[in-house]
Amino acid sequence: MKRSDGLFDLIHSLTPAEKRYFKTTVRGQKAKDQKYFLLFVILDKQLVYDENQLRELLKGEPLLKELHVTKNYLFESILKSLRRYHAKSIAHNTVLQLLEDYNILFQRGLFRLSHLKLHKAKKIAQQFYFHTLQMEIVICELRLAIQRRYSEKNIAYVSSLYSDLRRLLDQSKKNYDLSELTNTIFAKWMYDGRNRAVGGESEFDGILRVVQKEFSHETNDEFTKSIYNDLNKNYYYVKGNYKKAFIYAQMNFELFRNYADLRKNSPQHYLTIINDYYMCLLNSSFAQRPDFKQFQTVEKLLLDIERVPNADSAIKNNKVLISCCIRLSWCLSMKEYKRGITFCKTIEKQLPKYAEKWGKMQVSIVYLYYARLYFAVGDFKTSLEWINKILVDKEMEAFDEIACTARLFSLILYYELKEFDYLGYAIRNTSNFLNRKKHLYPYEQHILLFLKRACKVKDGKKQIEQIKHYTKI
Repeated sequence: MKRSDGLFDLIHSLTPAEKRYFKTTVRGQKAKDQKYFLLFVILDKQLVYDENQLRELLKGEPLLKELHVTKNYLFESILKSLRRYHAKSIAHNTVLQLLEDYNILFQRGLFRLSHLKLHKAKKIAQQFYFHTLQMEIVICELRLAIQRRYSEKNIAYVSSLYSDLRRLLDQSKKNYDLSELTNTIFAKWMYDGRNRAVGGESEFDGILRVVQKEFSHETNDEFTKSIYNDLNKNYYYVKGNYKKAFIYAQMNFELFRNYADLRKNSPQHYLTIINDYYMCLLNSSFAQRPDFKQFQTVEKLLLDIERVPNADSAIKNNKVLISCCIRLSWCLSMKEYKRGITFCKTIEKQLPKYAEKWGKMQVSIVYLYYARLYFAVGDFKTSLEWINKILVDKEMEAFDEIACTARLFSLILYYELKEFDYLGYAIRNTSNFLNRKKHLYPYEQHILLFLKRACKVKDGKKQIEQIKHYTKI
């Protein structure tokens, strides 16, 4: 069905509190503006966007003649309502509002009052590590300092402000460089992940050594330390050195544990750090923390995730996703397959609802976890059903590694189900798919070869066991 240019998705992304606030706002408007509320009510009641049904329900209404204009107006009205609703809860918006107040008071010559607004803005910007806004605030402080009488004290104050500005510029540049390197490493892992254990000099090895040499834990703030730790964690993870990657993941985890402001001000980043900490442990088979082999320890980590405040719906959905992946991956790693299946069944009914919020890549990873767990208990038919959910979704083909894994996994399932007549077709189809990809890895070619032999003789148990080993199924 035709999409609504984002309006339907925006309405269904609203929390009940946000909807109530929008409805209250509309009731206070003039009658001519309230007619757009009818479109909001109809779209809110639709479970799936249906333009034909929408036009039928609006039949006879004046706004139907200019439906596209009405949609745009409603879209902007909802965004305006969200900006007002979250104005005080989002620290960045609060600082910007205080800077606007400062400018108004400064232009009226009320320098003492403008300074009070600036002082409040600076305090929040420092608390949330808004380096760019801090620089803007220092520049405003310099403007105020110029208005004061000439004195040695004022000269010293101006000099200190310039020192603060230079420090913030250096800090911002360092954060930018660290973030750029982190993203470069992440991109390399995404597109060349299977070669991450290969040794040799890479394009960013030299730069990383310079950063490590210049970086100081004493002179940088907690936010910069977090970026630095994340950079090193990604680097060693790409290199396949999971032990060292865990060291930096743990440093980040402890950093956020010790600083309540970091957890409060960056809840989304904190969730990512918890997930990274667990994944580094998982990839090293819990060697650094053997206590994680007990589910009670994992439950404590899940409680940490639950305690992260639900600042918005995205964080709430991400908490469910990370908790789900941790439970499923732990059950697979520790061969607690029955526990994993029990958990799968408890959240299966809610999965479609969450799948709309998580994004295709994250959903496909969860589907793979489901398929592997059902495969482990010998329920090949159900396992294939979850794999087919990935294969029938064309958007998931964009994620090459997941798409390749799903196709190869399906071949093993067809073999286990003794669907030999269909297996030959599936092998040819998978071969064509992999050949279309420029990065056809050698081990995938071996898997296809094994499967072709198994298909011909209908007795390829040894080959299938090798395939399972290659694909970690």
